[in-house]
Amino acid sequence: MADRAPLVCVAIDPGPHESGVVLFDGAVREAETVENEQLLRRFRHARYQTCAAVFEEVRNMGMTVGQSVFTTVFWTGRFYQAAQHIGCNPLVRIPRVDVKRWVCGKVATKDGDVRQALIRRFGGDSATAIGRKASPGPLYQVTGDAWSALALACTWWDKAMLHR
Repeated sequence: MADRAPLVCVAIDPGPHESGVVLFDGAVREAETVENEQLLRRFRHARYQTCAAVFEEVRNMGMTVGQSVFTTVFWTGRFYQAAQHIGCNPLVRIPRVDVKRWVCGKVATKDGDVRQALIRRFGGDSATAIGRKASPGPLYQVTGDAWSALALACTWWDKAMLHR
């Protein structure tokens, strides 16, 4: 049986004005926080055409939300449609609660706990996983909202690999 092509995903943690983006194939290939219009242009130019597209799904947690949540939902839909248009396959939405459960083993965690779990996964400690400019680690380029996108990518990747 021939080996399958390697899996690659673009994981997006959408926000109202900018979004965390990680290109992931078991390792971080790109990680950044990008203005939403710029990210949408990337889909228009088929930059992610051979990728799975994974989006953090906004879920109702029983709390009142503000305009920024509705704007985030709007952008998520635009990104989803753009990814669908260029043929990203599969298109996956994963709620944050599932990401926390997968990465940390429990739902009752904070973003800092998720970040620490990712650091452990990719090297054990910050010095190894993140590194410094002179000796960057595998997560050196991950900053800001890209941490949430990385957690999303790892969740999708691990589950996809389980089903291969």
